[in-house]
Amino acid sequence: MALNVTRHSNLDAPDLRTAWERLSADSPRASLFSTREWCRCWAGSVGRQAEPAILLVKDEMKSRGLQPARPFERSHVVGLLPTCIEKVGPAKWLKFLGRERASGDHLDILCSPENHQDCLSAILAYIDRCDDFHGLILGELERDSPTLAMVKEWAEASSHPFLERERRVVPYIDLPPDLDAYLASLSSNMRYHIRRRRRGLERTAGASLRLLRDTDEVDLALADFFRLHEARWRRDGQSGLYQSQAMQRFLRDFCRKASQHGWARLYAIEHDGRRQCVLIAFHWGGVAYYYQIGWNPDGPIQSPGVIVMAESIAQAIREGIGRYDFLRGDEAYKTRWTSQAVKQTTLVVGMRGPARAATTAERLKDRFKKVIQRTFGEERWERVRQLVTDRPR
Repeated sequence: MALNVTRHSNLDAPDLRTAWERLSADSPRASLFSTREWCRCWAGSVGRQAEPAILLVKDEMKSRGLQPARPFERSHVVGLLPTCIEKVGPAKWLKFLGRERASGDHLDILCSPENHQDCLSAILAYIDRCDDFHGLILGELERDSPTLAMVKEWAEASSHPFLERERRVVPYIDLPPDLDAYLASLSSNMRYHIRRRRRGLERTAGASLRLLRDTDEVDLALADFFRLHEARWRRDGQSGLYQSQAMQRFLRDFCRKASQHGWARLYAIEHDGRRQCVLIAFHWGGVAYYYQIGWNPDGPIQSPGVIVMAESIAQAIREGIGRYDFLRGDEAYKTRWTSQAVKQTTLVVGMRGPARAATTAERLKDRFKKVIQRTFGEERWERVRQLVTDRPR
């Protein structure tokens, strides 16, 4: 292939949409969070400070003779990296679209497996030639992705300092064909807890559990979700994610798009006409993604989160979904539902100027931390860290 990389900032270009959808279908590492719909909603709300930079890889040999020539012609676009340029401090970074603040997971280049090496090599060569950003941050790459290995090899060969940070686990369930088989995989205590809470809901007068998929219903339910989410965090003396108007706008915009495409699944518990719990999930590409939940911490329904989570998993099984994804984080409640997980990492490469300096400094800090931990142990390191971070300024 004779590959050429071009950069585009208009996410609304109709031919870009066609190429993006096709490459998402071709890529085994595509996820809900690398779709154009997710990235577009993110760029219009919480990511408004970032400059979209969609990197398209075209096979110029295939494009010869196409009449008329179109910028994203289906037959010659073979790869796509959905990124943006964002300034953090003095440095400008090339990052994945849709990751920051909105918790995008499972991010990677979009291309068929047979084109992966050639497409990524072309993109890295293009990135090396660019001078309008200083470094590269590829967040939420899966640890076994060939992209991670290739970018590290390229950085080392180019003498760019790099490091991995934010190593996370992403729990998931390989769903069996029926709910009973799944429940049988859980501990006896968990099975009892789920069945007891579901029976309790059925016996509570005026209580019901509803699945919401229509755009208008989903839009109305989000107002209750924001209220419930805030109440739950306020009880613990913390602020939730959705006090920001930008975050509310993002979730409203994406849920509206998702419901129009048939991806949205909201599960709501109601009691006497008032919603007590709302769980947000999305079904895309054979995966059910649990995204967020809000519930009334002082409501009349016991363990509403357990009830809606069980129903979300049951609905995914009914629809023939193969995987239920809890997204990043090793919170204790997730391990009650599954023992399976994949690992993700964030790769940082400092190529020029301030990004190179920041990456080098962070590498030195990590080495110092490891020396202290090996020499004095984890507990002594934590005391040193607290002394440094808590000192008067």
